[in-house]
Amino acid sequence: DQWTTMAIGRFEKEGRVYLRTMGMAIRPMPWGELRDSDSAPGFRRMELAMAFSKDDFTEDEITAMGTFISGLADRPWKQVTWLGEGHTVNASQLPAQFESVVLSAALYNGPAIDMPQVHGDKVNLYWLSAITKPEREFAHIKPNAGHDLLEKMTGHHLNHINTKRAELPFG
Repeated sequence: DQWTTMAIGRFEKEGRVYLRTMGMAIRPMPWGELRDSDSAPGFRRMELAMAFSKDDFTEDEITAMGTFISGLADRPWKQVTWLGEGHTVNASQLPAQFESVVLSAALYNGPAIDMPQVHGDKVNLYWLSAITKPEREFAHIKPNAGHDLLEKMTGHHLNHINTKRAELPFG
C-alpha cells in the first residue's frame, strides 16, 4: 500500500492567510469505523484548514503553523486514532500566548465551501483555532467539553480566523 499524496495549499485574501490540507480525505481515519460503524461515513474523512489575520501574525509564525498542520495531517494514521469536532491538539509552533488548537467546522462563518463526497462519505473541513492553556484545560474538564469550549468561543464572537486576542474568561 502506498501512502496517498497530501499537500497544503496557501491562499491570501483581504489581509488573511489561509492554509488548507488537500488529500487527507482520500483515506478514512482508522479508528472511526471501529468506534461506530453506523455513523462512520459522517466523520471518518476530513481536511484541515487554518486562517490568520496578517495584522496579528508574522510570516514566520504562519510558516510554523504550516509545519504543524503538515505534521498533524497524518496523525490519525500514525497513531491509529481520529480527529473531530471539539478535539484539541497541543501545538508548540504557536505564538507564546497560545499552546493548542481546537478543531471545529462550527466556528467557520465564511462563504459556503462545498466539500465533495469521497466514496459516498461526507468530508469534514475542520478549522484549527488557536487556544490558550486555560482554554484547553476547560476543554478537558469532562467528556466532550471541547464542544462547551466551542460554544464559549462562539459566545465571545470568535470564529475560524486566528487573531491575537484576549483569553476567554472562566469562572
